[in-house]
Amino acid sequence: MWYAKQTGAYLTTDSEARANALEMTTILYADGFVKTAVAAILGNSQWESGLNPWRWQGDFVPTVNTFNGWSEQQANEHGYGLFQYTPAKKYLNQQSSQDYSPYYAPNLYDLPGNPSDGQAQMMFFRTYIPTDWLHGLYTYYYNAFIQYGVDISPWYYTQFNKFKYGVDNNDNPLTLAELTGVFELSYERPRDTDAASSYQTRVNYANYWYNIIPDPSPTPSTGRKMPWIYYLKRRRF
Repeated sequence: MWYAKQTGAYLTTDSEARANALEMTTILYADGFVKTAVAAILGNSQWESGLNPWRWQGDFVPTVNTFNGWSEQQANEHGYGLFQYTPAKKYLNQQSSQDYSPYYAPNLYDLPGNPSDGQAQMMFFRTYIPTDWLHGLYTYYYNAFIQYGVDISPWYYTQFNKFKYGVDNNDNPLTLAELTGVFELSYERPRDTDAASSYQTRVNYANYWYNIIPDPSPTPSTGRKMPWIYYLKRRRF
C-alpha cells in the first residue's frame, strides 16, 4: 500500500516511509536489483523526497495552469516525485497518464492526487533509468567531493547494468556508500555543491534502509523466475 501527502517528507521512522520503501523494494527486486543497489536508491530517494511520491521541490504545489505555463527555465526549478524528476514534465505528461492509469494522479492544487502515483513513478523509473544514466561531469563533481575527502574516481563511471548488480565495471563489489554515490551522480545529478554536501546523509539513509528492507527471495532451483505480486529524473542538466 502506498502513502502520500501534499507537502513534506516522511521520516525514516514513519510507518508510511517504511510502507513506501517496501513497495519500492518489491518492484526493484522483481527487476533484478541486488539489495545494496536497492538501499542506495532508497537512501537517495529519502533525501530527495522523503519517500513521499507527491512531493514537489520546495513544497510548492502548483495549479494545473501554473504547471502548464512554466517556461523551460521555470520548469527546471520544480522537481516532482520520489526521485524529484526535473523538469517534472518528464514524468507528468499525457503519455504517462495513459500508460500508468489508474495509478497516475499528480499532486496539483486543483486535481486530486492518488497515493498509488508512487507505483506509477516506479513503473516509469524501470523504463526510464537505463536511458538517463549519464556520465561526463567527472571534473565538475570531483572538485566538490574532494573537499569533503571523498574520491569519486573508483566508482564514478560505473555503468547502469553494473550498478544494478552492485559491482563496478570490472565486476568488483562496490560498497553501499559507493553505490549511493554512483546513483546520486549518474542518475540524480544534483548541483555539485549540493551533491557533495548531502552525500554522507544519503549514505546514512542508505545504511538505514539496508537494515530495514528484507533480503530478496531466492530463485527456485528450477531456474524459473519467482512469481511476483508486482511487476511491475533527470536532473538538472
